[in-house]
Amino acid sequence: MVKPLKYSLIGIGIAAAAFLLFALVFDWSMLRGAIERKVTEKTGREFSIGGDIDVRWMSGNGDRVWGWPIPYIHLEQVRFGNAPWGSKPIMVEAAVAEFSIKLPELLRGNVVLPEVVLVKPLVLLEKNREGVRNWQLKPDKPEGPGPVIGELRVDRGTLNYRDPNIGTDLEIDVAIANQTTADGPYGIRFSASGKYKNRATSASGRGGSALKLTDQSAPFPIDGKLTIGQTSAVLQGTITNLLKLSAVDLQLDLRGADMAELYPILKLNLPKSPPYRVAGHLWREAGKWRFNDFSGAVGDSDLAGDFVAVDTSVAERVSIQADLTSKVLDFNDLAGFVGAEPATGPGQTASKQQKQAVEKAAGEKRALPDEGFPPERLRSMDADVKYKAKQIRSRKALPLDNMVAHLKIEGGKLTVQPLDFGFAGGNIVSRVALDARKEPVTSEASVQFKRLRLKRLMPTVEMADNSSGEIGGSAEFRSSGTSAAKILAGLDGRLGLAMDGGEISNLLLEFVGLDGGEIIKFLLAGDQRVPVRCAVGQFAIDDGLMKTEVFVIDTQDTIIRGDGTIDLAKEELDLTLRPLPKDISIFSGRSPLHVTGSFKDPNFAPDKSSLAKRGGAAILLGLINPLAALIPLIETGPGEDSNCANLMADAKNQDSGAGKKTKKK
Repeated sequence: MVKPLKYSLIGIGIAAAAFLLFALVFDWSMLRGAIERKVTEKTGREFSIGGDIDVRWMSGNGDRVWGWPIPYIHLEQVRFGNAPWGSKPIMVEAAVAEFSIKLPELLRGNVVLPEVVLVKPLVLLEKNREGVRNWQLKPDKPEGPGPVIGELRVDRGTLNYRDPNIGTDLEIDVAIANQTTADGPYGIRFSASGKYKNRATSASGRGGSALKLTDQSAPFPIDGKLTIGQTSAVLQGTITNLLKLSAVDLQLDLRGADMAELYPILKLNLPKSPPYRVAGHLWREAGKWRFNDFSGAVGDSDLAGDFVAVDTSVAERVSIQADLTSKVLDFNDLAGFVGAEPATGPGQTASKQQKQAVEKAAGEKRALPDEGFPPERLRSMDADVKYKAKQIRSRKALPLDNMVAHLKIEGGKLTVQPLDFGFAGGNIVSRVALDARKEPVTSEASVQFKRLRLKRLMPTVEMADNSSGEIGGSAEFRSSGTSAAKILAGLDGRLGLAMDGGEISNLLLEFVGLDGGEIIKFLLAGDQRVPVRCAVGQFAIDDGLMKTEVFVIDTQDTIIRGDGTIDLAKEELDLTLRPLPKDISIFSGRSPLHVTGSFKDPNFAPDKSSLAKRGGAAILLGLINPLAALIPLIETGPGEDSNCANLMADAKNQDSGAGKKTKKK
């Protein structure tokens, strides 16, 4: 019994030795055809090995065969065919492909590759117009689990990714080191160039160990830079599952020329903006993105806060929430909300393209921006954004103090309530709504003016320093359209302002009335304050045409009446101010002041014919007797004294008589 067993073991040993000897001396290249046919049959793609095939046998220690042998397979000039519709015939090729394989696992139906080395691999991944992927080998059969790779090394690799449906064509160069030469947690170095969503794109950086690429539950370290168009990002942290972005934990520094450019990249519907930069902590979990405690600047305004976005993996459309603050808001940086370009003057922050757009607009006759927003963008995203600016920096003629706004977008309807400004020492309280749920896009607004200080309304007019009083009023507007120009061109509504009591500079008043004698007197003797009994202005707006219903400024010395129109569609002014002095002035010209021209180029001029007649007569008389020249200029003003109650009654009577004539949309 012992001898047969002994001989059997000797026989097995001899057979094993013969097998090993055969394996060591066998020309494996003779199996090239069989391997090529088997892979082609299994995958449905053409597979070829253009160079040598070699197999080395080793144990797990890598020095000698012991226990289950591990074959280490060496292939040269390997090529794997692309899908029939592919842009190139080859999907994968490599100068050298080496890998080891565990035979016991292979016998169990599992492919376990302890080590894989690729030299100069070229990989092409692409989709066609129907969204079919070229790495999906047999669409009619479910794909089984892929091979388990222990260690992956890549020497001078290149990956191309193409998707014509989103305008993407990227070339990525990759180098993957082994564990002993890896840079700390980073074993992959990469650089990329090409286009993403039809925008020039580049990237560079380093990633974690290649071992973690196939572990979809392990955070993958990444440290890199990315530029898409004029938007760039510097990021460092971890990403779990690179394809699905199951979890993200990154420090992000984001900057760009215009926030509106984020829409095609991230589907975030943001307004046009000057160049911006923000930095903070970005993380994602369960379809929710958070950009916490970020800070930075948009144009010349600082910006800080928290931002949350829910993507379409868990919601029907993108939804954002934000709570934002600015210590100092540069009012010019809000131009993008009405479709205009930011300011580009000295000290202003703007991109090269924005400066070119402003230069182009400067040569146009119209002042109002006519670039509309795409309504579908409002329908693609919901939003709930709160914003507060503690201080506003604006040009001197615009006395803004602060701002509070709460913007909501729900199913294509945008509302901003409140939209409040500290203005001229008082407040402008407003509500704005824009409905893009159906065509045409409609809009409406209501505004209240509260306790606006007359003195601060004209900060650039030195003579206004001697004025006082508080102005209040209200306005209601409605229209349709998607640009500022179109909305104003079809505007309907009403605007009313009033001041009951106060004081105004007499010098300023006489300037308005062109009362030259009074101007000379006050320049010599000093300015004085004149009580204002009442000031009322009421305007009706019908299909973009703004008409005065009542415009009266009543003081103890003068009544100023105004009438005319403002054509919001044509951007034309046609207004007349008629001063009616109550006092006897040594130069009571009483000539109307005409305001004409366009929004971009207004013209202020007195009635020249009236002044010419009076001036001509005065010159003729001046030749006879200089004193007699004053005679035609001395007259009693025809204006009658009035009070605010009567003026308000007059406004109400006109309002009830005219009825609501505003056009219905």
